Amino acid sequence: MKNTNLVHFLSLRMKAFFMIGIIATIAIGCGDDDGDTTPVTPEPDGPGTVLELAQATPELSTLATVLADYPDLVQLLSDDGTLTVLAPSNTAFDVLLTDLGLSLDEVDPNVMKTILENHVITTTAAESSTLTDGQTLTPAGGGSLTVGIDGTTVMVDDATVITPDVIGNNGVVHVIDQVLVPGTVVGAANIVTLAGKTEELSVLAGLLSIYPDLVTLLSDPGTNTVFAPTNAAFTALLEVLGQGADAPMILDDLSETVLERVLMYHVITSTALKAGDLSDGQEAETALSATDIVTVGVDGTNVTINGANVSTPDIVASNGIIHIVDQVLVPTQELSIVNTVLEPAYFNKNYSTLTAAVQAAGLVETLIDKSAEFTVFAPDNDAFDAAITALGTTAADLLANTELLTSILQYHVLDSEVKAEGLPMTGTDAVPFAAAIATLNGNFYLSNQGGDKDVFINGTTQVVATDLVQENGVVHAINGVLVPQTMDIVAVATAVGLTKLAEALTEAELVGTLQMDGPFTVFAPDNDAFDAAYSLLGVAGPDEIDDDLLKEVLLYHVLRGSIAFSTDLTDGAEPTTATTAGATVKVNLGTGVTLTDNSSATMDATVSSPNVFTKNGVVHIVDALMLPQELMP
Repeated sequence: MKNTNLVHFLSLRMKAFFMIGIIATIAIGCGDDDGDTTPVTPEPDGPGTVLELAQATPELSTLATVLADYPDLVQLLSDDGTLTVLAPSNTAFDVLLTDLGLSLDEVDPNVMKTILENHVITTTAAESSTLTDGQTLTPAGGGSLTVGIDGTTVMVDDATVITPDVIGNNGVVHVIDQVLVPGTVVGAANIVTLAGKTEELSVLAGLLSIYPDLVTLLSDPGTNTVFAPTNAAFTALLEVLGQGADAPMILDDLSETVLERVLMYHVITSTALKAGDLSDGQEAETALSATDIVTVGVDGTNVTINGANVSTPDIVASNGIIHIVDQVLVPTQELSIVNTVLEPAYFNKNYSTLTAAVQAAGLVETLIDKSAEFTVFAPDNDAFDAAITALGTTAADLLANTELLTSILQYHVLDSEVKAEGLPMTGTDAVPFAAAIATLNGNFYLSNQGGDKDVFINGTTQVVATDLVQENGVVHAINGVLVPQTMDIVAVATAVGLTKLAEALTEAELVGTLQMDGPFTVFAPDNDAFDAAYSLLGVAGPDEIDDDLLKEVLLYHVLRGSIAFSTDLTDGAEPTTATTAGATVKVNLGTGVTLTDNSSATMDATVSSPNVFTKNGVVHIVDALMLPQELMP
């Protein structure tokens, strides 16, 4: 069928399309004007049914042709009853079809039937003399029609009665000069077009446009039922997903994968169901899957779908029926995730990699357990992209490596709820450097100096948003992926090419020490730094230095029992080193971090590569080997 522009349709002066029942008479007579207000009682042995009158009346031949395609309407107009039929003339149909640019065959059958039903009143057979100005009539399809009387002229909505009171044996027919289109029939357009032309469905229309397959489904001929959420319904959903009106989620941030599932959950493809076809407790499969069903509630005239109120029922499109609802219908899977610590990532397209990782690792059920309490530090897609590059892998390979993936994800989760105000403060006498935080997979280290200072994890990952509170915990957003380390300080030093440090540690018998749990902070001189120090001392290597002296010099570069990331260091700080005498080193912050021997101004060391995290501490690579004066012979 050819579709019609909605604006074009609404510009028509008639409200009409086709009608249900209908009728006129071979001998079209005029009703008595004796003032009797009692509705006429049809005579069983009268001139024929209203259907037969229409079929035998040339002026109503188009109507008779249309009715023949609808057996239930034919039956209605043939059975005994007390019907009032407003019968559009052939001219009325011609005018309408011309304005629409459609032929009779191009009019959608669903639209036609709805229009026909708007012309039949089944509760009474009302002669024109019984009608009153302003009277409301209820047609078979629902809604209402308004009678207008001006002298001897009788109108129903915008149509004028041109031949009144044609009496049949099951009702009365009034021939009218326009086809009456009910208010629920916006046009002969398909569902997608109607949504796009309906102001309160503009959000839905915009979302549909993202998915070509869904647009095709709801544009092609078919028998669909669509429960269409209003703009306000989407706003309410965004507020829930974004932690309330103070921080609503942005529509553009909704996960497209999840959004497609939600939209499909609003569509029934098997049949076009009007409100009158729905019954209390009725269930229907949706386009999402055979197991994703919606449940109807009917209480008097109130109809609900999964508890959402149907605010405007029975908008007829060329390929189905639209019912406007006041809430977004959420599928069972998504509903189980709402208000859990998985929600902020699951519904946000910027966290789609995290969502995919949680699903691949089989951790969904864990994180949506509302009887538990968690704190989740959630990295976004950019953070995962950087981590995947650093790991030298691909997203697909990472998602396939369940063991590694689970290890990484568990390192982002605490088994209790800790809001931002509950994160431990650092930079204090009690906790001078980073604080150890127990996760489901070992400790990470938090730097939180309060005030206007940023909060960091493992020295480089920043906490960028806090306190997304859910029923089973809280979520904090971070800008990096936390990767638990498997190599100790000595192994990392060797891996990054600090071969002369490794050689010196071996000579001083400190390898075992720096392989212990620690934690340690090591200011690790690079190879050039060792060469310069050996030259200054006039030796060729560590084996020519007294073992005790070598050990003390190396320990002067170590803080024992603390992890001090660059974000933990403050200008002028004098942390105690691991030397036997507990010598201190002074920290100077300028454009970087410089360490100064407190007994001499010589051999200052500048950090060139900070925050190399290991499983038992952190390494800062420096450009000089510090030789504190009090340790020298």
